[in-house]
Amino acid sequence: MPSGVDIVDSHATCQAEACDGTGYVIAWDPMTSHAAVSMLAEHFLERGWVGAVGSCDDGSRCLSQGDLRAEIRPWSTVDEMVGTIMRTSLRERGIDEVDLVYVSVASCSILGVCGDG
Repeated sequence: MPSGVDIVDSHATCQAEACDGTGYVIAWDPMTSHAAVSMLAEHFLERGWVGAVGSCDDGSRCLSQGDLRAEIRPWSTVDEMVGTIMRTSLRERGIDEVDLVYVSVASCSILGVCGDG
């Protein structure tokens, strides 16, 4: 991650069969979440990642490198079901969620759920 990025929470992304990646909630003061999404995507691209074809919406960016897939999105657009435990943790610690960003990185070779993405 670029300098100035603060990882405020993280978790393994798992299904019943196995864990295939990690999700991070990050803060990058004083950037807004949308500016941070763009800057983080540029950081990934500069390191050899490429834009991925897939289901990116709500201001998110999807990237790939080999069998890895990354999605970078404003924290406010993360599905409530996906982020419930993390949201609770952030609120209990008094962290302002307005400009946070969520980055998930997963390996397609573990569960094979990436498709063409």
